[in-house]
Amino acid sequence: MPGKSLEKYRLFIILSLVILTLITFFPALNNLLLNWDDDKLISDNPLIKHATWENVKGLYVADNHIFLTQLMFMGEYAAWGLNPVGYHLLNVIFHLVNVLLVYSLVKKVSGNQTIGLVTAILFAIHPMRVESVVWVAERKDVLYTLLYLSGLHVYLMYLKSRKIVPLLFVILIGYLSSVCKIQAVAFPFALFLLDFFYKRKLTFSSVFEKFTILYIVFMFELFGSPLSYGRLLVVLVLLFLYWRMENVQGGKKLPVVASVVLLLLISFFGRKYPVVIGFAMLQFFLEQRHLLQRFPKVKLPKIKPVVLIAAGAVLLLAAFFIFSDRFTYWNDSNESNTFAFVDRFFLAGYSFGFYLLKLIWPFGLSAVHAYPVKESGMFPQIYYIATAVSFLLVSGLTFFHFRIRKFHPLLIFGLLFFLINISLVLHIIPIKGRLVVGDRYSYLAYMGLFMIIGFGFQQLQKLWGGKYRASLAGIGLGIIGFLGFSSNDRAAVWKDDITLFNDVISKGHEVAFAFTNRGAALFGRRKYDAALSDLNKAIALDSVFSLAYYNRGMVYYNQQNFQDAIADFNKILTLTTNGRDSAITLNDRAMTYVQIGNPDAAMTDLNQSVSIYPDYAKAYNNRGWLYYISGQNDLAEKDFNKALKLNPDFSDPYLNRGLIKLLKNDQLGAIRDFSQAIKVNPIDPKGYVNRAYVYVQQNKYEKAFADLDYTIRLDSTFLEAYRSRAYLNFLTGKSEESARDYSVAISLDSTNSSNYLNRGWVNYSISKKDDACADWKKAVLLGSAEADSMLVKYCGENTPIRRGGL
Repeated sequence: MPGKSLEKYRLFIILSLVILTLITFFPALNNLLLNWDDDKLISDNPLIKHATWENVKGLYVADNHIFLTQLMFMGEYAAWGLNPVGYHLLNVIFHLVNVLLVYSLVKKVSGNQTIGLVTAILFAIHPMRVESVVWVAERKDVLYTLLYLSGLHVYLMYLKSRKIVPLLFVILIGYLSSVCKIQAVAFPFALFLLDFFYKRKLTFSSVFEKFTILYIVFMFELFGSPLSYGRLLVVLVLLFLYWRMENVQGGKKLPVVASVVLLLLISFFGRKYPVVIGFAMLQFFLEQRHLLQRFPKVKLPKIKPVVLIAAGAVLLLAAFFIFSDRFTYWNDSNESNTFAFVDRFFLAGYSFGFYLLKLIWPFGLSAVHAYPVKESGMFPQIYYIATAVSFLLVSGLTFFHFRIRKFHPLLIFGLLFFLINISLVLHIIPIKGRLVVGDRYSYLAYMGLFMIIGFGFQQLQKLWGGKYRASLAGIGLGIIGFLGFSSNDRAAVWKDDITLFNDVISKGHEVAFAFTNRGAALFGRRKYDAALSDLNKAIALDSVFSLAYYNRGMVYYNQQNFQDAIADFNKILTLTTNGRDSAITLNDRAMTYVQIGNPDAAMTDLNQSVSIYPDYAKAYNNRGWLYYISGQNDLAEKDFNKALKLNPDFSDPYLNRGLIKLLKNDQLGAIRDFSQAIKVNPIDPKGYVNRAYVYVQQNKYEKAFADLDYTIRLDSTFLEAYRSRAYLNFLTGKSEESARDYSVAISLDSTNSSNYLNRGWVNYSISKKDDACADWKKAVLLGSAEADSMLVKYCGENTPIRRGGL
């Protein structure tokens, strides 16, 4: 058998898979962190930046279904900060491990090396993998898949041994997978699929195993009340009793009444009664024979187990819809993202067709596929066509299987595995997100379809392996080369925000979200005109997209177009109902009010900001600054302390609090704060300049020079560094160096009279009287009264020069 003949090359196969995967995704190591979810989860997430128990709990509370993913980010931040290489490298490594797990799992299930190898190769390098692997925020995908596949491996061990320990590990792994990404909720249904494939008898015990995982995923809170632990204990006791009932010889059946009582205890003070009743009914029907022996006169209908499972699934979904708000649409942009229940079938049909098409035609991939806009109550025509084709395809396959010829069990396994895992993102259940389809949604689900392709290749090998062996090998290598090159090329598209959204827009996806993100990236590079153009386009496409207004407001602010910035911030406050977004907008509007000389309006906004969102560190810092410039230093210091308590990695409050300590003549305290600001944000030059100022006061000139020299290496355009070093050079008798630094300062800001005034002093001290007088004349023209007296006293000017601004 060809498949078995590959066993002796097992080590070579594994090594080849490793090399192929690493070569394909090597470009990811050059990619940056994006301002699309990478910022929210990593760069702008204060919770991951300090490994404290409070922050660990905060991560779970913020979003418990990506908790383990964020916990890993916390560890990575401690190891390499915001260096993107480490994050990308781990994503690639996790994908590589998944490739090997797929190879091992499919080889076990199929009993064939060839099928396992083909499946693993396609899983490794298909272009639809790229988004999940090269986008750091999608660590969720690769990590939940790693645990999911590991859980399936352990479940195969359980099916073979029927021991309780592997079963408990399956449940634990299933839970851990679910706290990486919510799509892991499909894990229990994949276990049912393995039961079907290995012909395990359907019993209440086999159903309750899966219920236990679902219960823990949806109803047990890791940091919840003691009642949560009590309910979990009841579930585990039930699990053990059911397991003993099925797997221990001579074990007695658990009476229905006792089981129902225990199930009710699970829901003690809970809202899960529909689920409890559903499982009680399921046990009742599964134990019909047992009950009929006790009550022979009672006739109970015979119900097929598959019907019971379907009914249970419907009941579970109904319970989630009624009693949970976990599954909701992302609706912060416009109402087109919310659809009626009937509409979701067309979204599902289109999505299903999309994933099938991209399996065999992975061209034109894009990071953004926005929800369709309904015109006159109708979707674009392609949605109806795709739904019809998808329905005919599924119906045709079903008819062929039951009426003409049954498919091979491995084909059924592969197709059902795909359906189980893709069903959660087909929009039958409303989901969060801005996208109708996404490459990443297929990451794990495609394993089932790759298995089918692997099975087909193995059958061709059996039929034509002798005569056309070389041709098959050539075709296979050609496909591998094409897929690997395509994925390698696609990985480079995710290099940064501008490259990515250039690609999105070039593919014809002219949606507000794409222009907004590209505009934000251009803004970050100080390309304000280009950013403004993109943001205007975004607002033209979606006039109620608050994020576009926010980014445009920030562009206007940096262009010193403060009135237009305020207008955009006002618009946001009429659009958003999100308290955090409102607080951020109020904070930024406050800073704009400061720029136009309206501190009272600014203070009102900042007070309202911290009232709406008490955990917003920036608002406390800015309010503290307003207190500081108005001389209310105690209130200022209190706000700076609060900002640092909320976000210890926020450098500005350290800088500001250091200034207050200087006013209190606490030089050591000021140095500690400035040093901490440098530690938190080592690329911000203000910390070095401020610390150098204190060192000068302490006559520690070498340390002051070191800080100022480093600042200038860090930012060769930072004006205050040159001014401070010029003063320090003059103070230490280095007049020529001082004059040079003042000259650089003047080239950076030729409107500042003090630069000319001070260079005049330096020039006069080294007997360059003419140069000194010229500098003082320039200073007078810029409004310096002190320069007037210098001209009269040292230059013999009897008539003061008219000063600018008077």
